Parts: sequence; C-alpha cells; structure tokens
Amino acid sequence: MTWLDDAVQCLQAIPVCGYRRKAQPAVEPTSLAALALLAAERGDQAASALDWLSDRQAANGSLGINADTPRPCWPTGWALLAWNNGVKTLAPANPRWSDAAHRATDWMLSVSGQPVHTSSDMEGQRRIFGHDTTLQGWPWVEGTHSWVEPTAINLLALRSAGKAAHPRCREAVRLLLDRQLPDGGWNFGNTTVLDHVLRPNTQSTGVALAALADQPDIERKAQRSIDWLARNVSARTTPASLGYALIALGRFGHWPSKADQWLRSAGEHVLVPDGSPCCAALLILAAKRGLR
Repeated sequence: MTWLDDAVQCLQAIPVCGYRRKAQPAVEPTSLAALALLAAERGDQAASALDWLSDRQAANGSLGINADTPRPCWPTGWALLAWNNGVKTLAPANPRWSDAAHRATDWMLSVSGQPVHTSSDMEGQRRIFGHDTTLQGWPWVEGTHSWVEPTAINLLALRSAGKAAHPRCREAVRLLLDRQLPDGGWNFGNTTVLDHVLRPNTQSTGVALAALADQPDIERKAQRSIDWLARNVSARTTPASLGYALIALGRFGHWPSKADQWLRSAGEHVLVPDGSPCCAALLILAAKRGLR
C-alpha cells in the first residue's frame, strides 16, 4: 500500500475529525476530510462528514469552529465548498446539503471585512498599511478587517456555488491581487508597513493562488506567484503548507518534478497515531488534484 492509500483509509475511519486524530471534531478538518474523500471516491464516508456539518449549521447559515465554539464563523467557507462538491459528485445527493449550501451562501454574502478609512490620501494610507484598506473581502472574525486566507477560502466556496460573477467575488479577486507582495507571494494580509516590505509565507500564497485559478487577465501576476512557490516549496515544507502549495501549482498546471516524493514523505509524517487528519486531507487533495 502507498502513503495515499493509508491516508485515505485514515480519513475513512474518522471522516468527522479534529485537528489531531484524538481531538474534538471541528468544522475545518471535517470539511477538508469530506473534500478529500470525495476526491478519492469514498462517497459513503464523505456523506457522513457532510451530514455532520449540516447538523452543526446555525440558523443564520454559518458554522463556527466546533460544537462548543459557534463563533468566529470563518470555517463556513470550507463547509460550503464541501457541500457543493458533495451535491455535484454524489448521486443521489442529500437535499439537506443543498439547503445548507444555500443558507451558507446567503450568510457569507451578508458578511464582509471592515474597511479602514483613515485619510483621503490613498498613497499615504498605503504607506501606513501597505494595501488598499477600502477593499472588502472577509475577516477571520466578524467585525474586523479583511485578510488573505478567509477571503481566498470564501472566494473558492462562492465560485463553487456559481457566484463567480457576483460583485463580492470580483472585489475579492481585486483584494487578493492588491495584497500580493512584489515577489509574487502573500502573507496573512499586509504587503508593506512604513515602507518595509513584509515576508510571504507558503500557506497563504498557496491558498490565495488556488483561489485565483481560472480568473481572467491575471496571467502575469499569477506567474510571479507560481515562480515564488516553485522556488520556496521543498522536502522541508511543512505538510499543511506543502498541501496548499501543491494544490495551487496543480490548479495552474505546474507540478514540480519532486512533488510526489515530497507528498510521500509528508504523508508518512502525518500518518502517526496522533497525526493530523487535516494535513492528511490537504495532501490527498494535492495528490488527487481534488480541490475545485
């Protein structure tokens, strides 16, 4: 058996999972597990994860971190992406998933990051914050500023819901491109602070670039990000960051020559008794080119 077989079997055993095998089930890892199981054609186990997510949805359409932590609600995007993939992949699909996806979509479109209007001088404002603070994507915590990863996650989710042309999605694309660092990478949100360029990180770059796949008229900017990831991903990259990086590179058709070797090594690292199902799911999605 390969590491990929072992990873799929791991998620089949615990499709409703937490950030570690023995941890409390949580929305993000369970959503990623559902997506990975769908990519691996394990529909029965994916369905149990999708049902669990439906049971955790609040009346307003959102989902929190886990059953005990209903807020903040940033994991809603992962659940929406999982439900939409389940509806498209499994037959017959549980109508609860479609209803849950519609309610999550409505909630997501009602929430946005808070813009910062501190000055009429946009150049002066950019010097302080490093980005256009008036663009609205999504925050980690409701009522706060927009950041790269929640904006990218929700952009992926809304595109899966057929909302790619929605004004919120178009603005999310503008926000992500505005937050791109000069060398092509992304960090959590800022580009410069008081004229000092900040450093990118692999996970944020992978998530942002994956969300921008198939967007028109971004080839030049996307190529800078592809080149940055290609230079900075390696056997030493941590499993979660490796998963996101290879998901992004795979979506753009740039698969590193050593990617399969890196995935095998990372897979063996997370498949320990108390390893991370979340990381295992990301590695499966990368190997299966399964995040859509």
